[in-house]
Amino acid sequence: MPELRGGKPAVVSAPCSPELAKIVESLVERAEALKSGRIDPRDENVLLVTTDGRKAALDLRLHAPSSPDHPESKVNQAVAQVERRNFSGSVNTD
Repeated sequence: MPELRGGKPAVVSAPCSPELAKIVESLVERAEALKSGRIDPRDENVLLVTTDGRKAALDLRLHAPSSPDHPESKVNQAVAQVERRNFSGSVNTD
């Protein structure tokens, strides 16, 4: 396995799309409904809310498959980085 540049993982940030902002709003509403007791915790829980948020942050299509493909999503940025390294020949294979 190649060593990480700098010895640790790099933080990748992606711009917040309007679609992601709407999803985040709905996640906040779900979390508030849980906290206030308006939703039965057997039907919804914090783990589900946070998992949906993490999926949406990586790529909207992981949360809602019909969502548009955003070129600057974290997944697309990772693909582009792998592609650059693969084609540039800078992968350390030792």
